[in-house]
Amino acid sequence: MRNQGAPVISYLHRPQFGLAAAVVASALVIGVTSSASAGIPECGNLRLEDVANCDLRADAECMAGCDRLGVYEVACATRLETVCRSECTLSATPTCTDSCTVMCQAECDAGVSITCQHNCFGECTGVCVDQCAGAANPSQCQASCEATCDGECDIQCAPVVDESCYVHCIECCDGSCGAQANMDCQVSCQEVQFEDCEHEFQADCSASCSVDGALFCDDE
Repeated sequence: MRNQGAPVISYLHRPQFGLAAAVVASALVIGVTSSASAGIPECGNLRLEDVANCDLRADAECMAGCDRLGVYEVACATRLETVCRSECTLSATPTCTDSCTVMCQAECDAGVSITCQHNCFGECTGVCVDQCAGAANPSQCQASCEATCDGECDIQCAPVVDESCYVHCIECCDGSCGAQANMDCQVSCQEVQFEDCEHEFQADCSASCSVDGALFCDDE
């Protein structure tokens, strides 16, 4: 599921969201506007997880890292998900939300521990493999799919804190259902703007190389 490079988006708990990537300084400099994301504000609201080590690069080594457009896929998907949200406004299907009621009652009755913020993303991204199987650019599609899951889950789970297992589960499942309903729209909408977004990040990253350098993680 990996886009190589770029500011890492990773979920707070689920290891599936450990996108091996580089945190380029452009994310720190220009940011990624996202009012709903629960990520790191200083890193453009991107979530950082599963990053083993980071190093600051400058000059030629920094420029070489910035020149790889693929490193910006995750950052662009995060930004464009919020841009496309005004266009992609479908409601979750009753079939999907009805299944949540049955599943959540059974799991909570069985004593399963469910926390909306921790479970929603992993549940949602199960559709990404099929969604992107025939895509012209699978890694870009994967980034868009995961960003859509992330955005919908943030919106749905943000108000849920001290609630019962059942409420956490329902909101978690509803967030996943909402993302799935809007997935085709989001992927198509983001695709139109993706190249321009990547070039914008590349320009800011390159500019940062001659000033303070850029931060790359896990050798990406």
